[in-house]
Amino acid sequence: GITFTLTVNGVDPNWNISASADGKVVNIVTTDPNDTEPGGNTLSNGTRTFDIKNKTAGTVHKATATASGLSDGYSAYWTVVASAAVQLQILCPGETADAGSSNGKSGSPSTQYSNGPFCVTVNSCDPYWNKSTAGGLYDTAVRLTTNDQYASFVSSNNLQSGTTYFWVTLKKSTPTAHLSSDDITTAPNMLSTSTAYFVVNSSNAVQLLIIMPGETGQPGDATGKSGAPATLTAGTEFKLTVKGCDVNWNTVDISAKVKLETPSDDYDTAYKEDWLTAGTTTFLWTFKTAKSNHQLKALDTDGNLPLLSTYTQTGINVVAAPAAKLQILLPGETAVAGDTANNGRTGSPSPQTAGNQFTVTA
Repeated sequence: GITFTLTVNGVDPNWNISASADGKVVNIVTTDPNDTEPGGNTLSNGTRTFDIKNKTAGTVHKATATASGLSDGYSAYWTVVASAAVQLQILCPGETADAGSSNGKSGSPSTQYSNGPFCVTVNSCDPYWNKSTAGGLYDTAVRLTTNDQYASFVSSNNLQSGTTYFWVTLKKSTPTAHLSSDDITTAPNMLSTSTAYFVVNSSNAVQLLIIMPGETGQPGDATGKSGAPATLTAGTEFKLTVKGCDVNWNTVDISAKVKLETPSDDYDTAYKEDWLTAGTTTFLWTFKTAKSNHQLKALDTDGNLPLLSTYTQTGINVVAAPAAKLQILLPGETAVAGDTANNGRTGSPSPQTAGNQFTVTA
């Protein structure tokens, strides 16, 4: 990044400067692939100077001078070192440092998988993305953050000789994951940097998930969803969703036969079965018994090992529907909520004696 002057002379066979080449256009090309070539300029009194500003450090460069009618000229090699560190660089798997280039790296972040650890490199760089240990900032403390709110990892490290590494495990499957790094020491600070967006895919399916009305799926969350089951009404059909998920509750594109049943209502449908399509299916279900602690279970029943873990949904509150008819209970009979086949009661009326009063419940 520091400009220096390169001098080109037109010389005779014995290296004497000669004005005979005045007016010839000299072009300069360097071996730095990232600098801006100074272009052509004419010799005057047998000489011409050019301003050179290299961008790529960590190597040696040379210049070649060309002019029509003259033999090419070659400079000696010179060494380019990085200037002071002023910014941070993040390298994900799939990316390679490309010092001196416009964004400092080549390639794109490779696809990652939920719950799969991968290593990220953070470097201190000069303004041209050369790794730098010059200046006073290159051994600072840096922090790595992500837009995956469910991820957890060691988020701060000290740069050592301008470099540190983070092992990252993301949880949420998304096409727009990204990472950012910033200098967390006192000012002055190096400039922060972020990765390009990259894909995080779900990992292998291991479990089922039920999402009830009132709940919303939250891939990556500890429970896989937010909210609470809405209060349901006995006899009213509702729709629920069942998903096949990885360990972090990301939906996995699989096909599996799912059985839905309840252990808490003896009078609704015994069970229903359906296949997951792209990892998801829906069921229509109707509870008949009003109570506050119903359960539903989703089970993998296709027999293909390993089976997905059963999911049990608890805390389902079902209230009675509005009154629509009257029920009479005689001595010997007991009310059984939800038992529509037997008019909501069990037992048989006890024999009564003429003239004796008995109680009837309505």
